[in-house]
Amino acid sequence: MTAKVRGSAPISAQWTVEPAAPRSPEAAAVLRLYLAEMISRHYGRPTDDAEIDGHLADGYGSDDLTLPTGLLLLARRRGEAIGCIGLRRLDAS
Repeated sequence: MTAKVRGSAPISAQWTVEPAAPRSPEAAAVLRLYLAEMISRHYGRPTDDAEIDGHLADGYGSDDLTLPTGLLLLARRRGEAIGCIGLRRLDAS
């Protein structure tokens, strides 16, 4: 059975989740939005591009979200990137 929302296309046709390279334009844009949200939540105020760039330069990037150390999944709705899921391998130590 495929769910539908108010007579629209099946939900499975609207949403996709696929692996993505962290530096691809779509993934990089979604990751920047995620980092902006995390910075704003942590400091309790809005952030800007300069602050986000500073955090990325300080090593808070997502280059390790590639095999074998991790995986980045990009969620799309009707073809538009709207979210991400990052998985990082943790050492057993």
